[in-house]
Amino acid sequence: MPSSEDTYTEAPDSVRIILIILTILSFAPQLYSLWAKKNSTGISLGYVLASLLVVTEDLTKEVYLTLNVPEAAAGIFTHDPLNTGDWLNFVQVLVTWALFLTLFILCVRLRRQGSDTSPYRNLYILALLISLVPELIDLLGLTPETKSWPRQDLREMFIFTHAVLLTPMATFIGGFSWFLQAAQSRSHVHDTALSLTGLAIQAVVFGLIAISWVFRVVYAETWDPLGLGWYFEYGYPVINNAVFAGVQFLSLVWALYWRTVGQRPQTKDKAEREREREPLLEAEGNYTTH
Repeated sequence: MPSSEDTYTEAPDSVRIILIILTILSFAPQLYSLWAKKNSTGISLGYVLASLLVVTEDLTKEVYLTLNVPEAAAGIFTHDPLNTGDWLNFVQVLVTWALFLTLFILCVRLRRQGSDTSPYRNLYILALLISLVPELIDLLGLTPETKSWPRQDLREMFIFTHAVLLTPMATFIGGFSWFLQAAQSRSHVHDTALSLTGLAIQAVVFGLIAISWVFRVVYAETWDPLGLGWYFEYGYPVINNAVFAGVQFLSLVWALYWRTVGQRPQTKDKAEREREREPLLEAEGNYTTH
């Protein structure tokens, strides 16, 4: 059980600021591609929504620990009291959420005419109703409470649900999003608004962000880096950002494959099938003549 003071140095604020800037820049190629093409063909709404759901879950816990109940962490994950690094962590997640939300809205608005996007929109509205909306209500002091259900109990039940149940679900959804985008990349090889440059940049940037989260939180005096406790208390930002970086990298490789190698055998097979049909058509013509 290592001590939190053993060879541990928190990431400096300058690194956190640089990563926030890189996060913003990493979305620029994809947002520009959507703006230039005026359509979101080739981008899976499920893939974008999945990433948005993951970062919404991360933001929910950040808001709780930074704004709603900062004393709940008690010097674990965040400082007590909060310092500049904690606020920069909050800004990092908030900016990432805002960019994913912008991307999701653009993909919905620029969907081809006739596409039904209501299931995706309704699902995200539902996600907001069980995550950020209750926190906003609590910040406004409007949380309902009774003698049997005091405000503190409602808060603890809320964060327990997100920390223990929804956190692993978010990680799974983030990884599953690759399969959703893979189908679109296969179907829309050339007529796609998906930015390969954006995929490459985000694979690198979010990989760096994942590593940085190891050094952005406050650890307890003793903790087990290999246990599940690490994931639920400290490691979920590391894992979620790493999963997203991996998804972007695999999406890039998959898209490049179908743009280069993947199309050649299909074209060749079609030509071979045409050549094979020619003798059959000639024989059928001769039979008809006779």
